[in-house]
Amino acid sequence: MPIVVGYLAAIISMLGWGSYLVPMKRVGKYDAVYYHTVMCVSIFISGSVFSLITQNLTFSWLGLLSGFFWALGNLLSVYAIKYSRLSIAVPIWMAGAIMVSFLWGLVFFRESVSSMLLAILGVTLLAVGVIWVSRIDNQKGSLSRKGIVLASFAGVLFGSYIVPFKLANTEPLLFLFPMCWDIVERS
Repeated sequence: MPIVVGYLAAIISMLGWGSYLVPMKRVGKYDAVYYHTVMCVSIFISGSVFSLITQNLTFSWLGLLSGFFWALGNLLSVYAIKYSRLSIAVPIWMAGAIMVSFLWGLVFFRESVSSMLLAILGVTLLAVGVIWVSRIDNQKGSLSRKGIVLASFAGVLFGSYIVPFKLANTEPLLFLFPMCWDIVERS
């Protein structure tokens, strides 16, 4: 049963992470800071309600640090989309987050992989794929250096925001409220 729950959570995460910025881009002209703030307040409200329901309203300095990383990464990602295209910025920071979190796990936490060769091949294919998608989209004249740099830094932050949780070595629900608190505080 836990593996089914894990796969279900992964699918829900994919759908959420892959589409949460689409409404912003559909609007056309938008205020990036306003959109970021509304998103952060929504995260705080939903996280607080969930923490109250599960009776896990706790405090953690590391949770605040995770919230800081996420909020700053989100702000950079909103601006990355503003300066480039959704189809360029999102793959850059998502791939960056995957590569950075992979490196955190491998180097800092000394997590093992069953095949280092396949792991390196997978990360390499991911990087090549993002470069390829960006170049194809650039033929439309939409590639912005500023957007790419912002998306890259967002990827580093998104790839690092789980590190404090891992360091805390606690239950995920005990980490939720302080993370949501700092997300709204930084908005």
